[in-house]
Amino acid sequence: MSAYLVCKSEPSPKGDNANSIFWGFLTLLCIPFIVFGIWVFSSPHIPIRIFLLLSLTSFFPLGFFLGWELIVKNLVAGESWVNLIVLPVSSALLTLVFVELFFGSDLRKPDPVQNISAMNSPDRSYWYYARYKENGIERANSYGFVGPEPNPQMPDERVLLIGDSIPAAERHPKNFPTILEEEFNKEFHQEKKLEIINASIAAYSVEQIYLYYSEKLRDLPHNYLIFSFYLDDVNRNLRYRKNNRLYSPDWTEWQQDVYWQCYLCQRLLSLCNVSDHLFLNYRKRNYEDAFPEALRVLEKTRLLANSRGAKFAVLNIPRFTWEGVLPNVDTYQYFEMNKALERWCIGNGVPCYDTLPLLIGKEISTLRRSKTDIHFTYLGHQVVGLALKDFLASLIRPGKTIRGPGEFVSGM
Repeated sequence: MSAYLVCKSEPSPKGDNANSIFWGFLTLLCIPFIVFGIWVFSSPHIPIRIFLLLSLTSFFPLGFFLGWELIVKNLVAGESWVNLIVLPVSSALLTLVFVELFFGSDLRKPDPVQNISAMNSPDRSYWYYARYKENGIERANSYGFVGPEPNPQMPDERVLLIGDSIPAAERHPKNFPTILEEEFNKEFHQEKKLEIINASIAAYSVEQIYLYYSEKLRDLPHNYLIFSFYLDDVNRNLRYRKNNRLYSPDWTEWQQDVYWQCYLCQRLLSLCNVSDHLFLNYRKRNYEDAFPEALRVLEKTRLLANSRGAKFAVLNIPRFTWEGVLPNVDTYQYFEMNKALERWCIGNGVPCYDTLPLLIGKEISTLRRSKTDIHFTYLGHQVVGLALKDFLASLIRPGKTIRGPGEFVSGM
């Protein structure tokens, strides 16, 4: 378009000076169009607002051409192109650079938790914590998850629980694994108490849970392995950390660098509906397409756990995004995949506990943090933790009758 407009423009009767100004302004007006074009065509997903902005920038040269022919050309006759182009543009750019360099870091939203340092595996297929300090207390251990340092001497009964942010709940004073451990030991009064190690890490995919268990946790002894299976994890790609920020491999790294490292760019992109949630929540596959691969990952985890002398079990967490009260399990949006997981567990002799029945008939807003934050409140952790006590007893002592509303599949 810009080439067409330049060809259509007639040489200014005022001489080469006005013609140079026309070329200079036209070039400057094409820069936003080119920049936004690169962003749009490099993106796996195009928000409608940024597409509209791209469309608007493409009309800038046309508007300038009309304005030049009707008004501007006569007004700038005899003026220096340096005064009209170089000085204003240079001043604007220097001002933006000055604001970004001296005020950008102060304007950016700080991390909600300070003194956190995360590291990637050598191939960036998963990440873990090297440091996680809160109130001056180091909460990360040598295995890379948030929690006390595990004793290398394993007790008679140690359960290792792996999963994502649902069981991890780093900022919650008590989550369902800690509630489960307390209630189990309180009821069964063992001489040597059961130990539950919660090695879950937020934002992991199903595959990353397996990779983390197979590599980073390989030297952590345990009798039992419980895989906390959450449907939203099945179609996540292998996220990684950069500058302590979570990055998605579905987007180019430079685009995420622009968003996180340039405050002014981040503000402009936010106006175009581009955010960190867009980067992290973009998925190339839906749940149905990714579910078979997730079952294959479960099988690899089962075989690896058995090779390490551990008994394998699955804890199924539903995606509790519904509003109000769910009347029965059949009305759950992903009920068929719940049944598919149950069939897999039965077919492979894997004990499985489905927490969906625990949530039936309850006001879901009291069990999750908010409409957009799909994580358990303390009440939600209590509901799950108390119910899991009997499942854990049946896992450690086969043949024990399970009580409560949860659905238990023995698989044995």
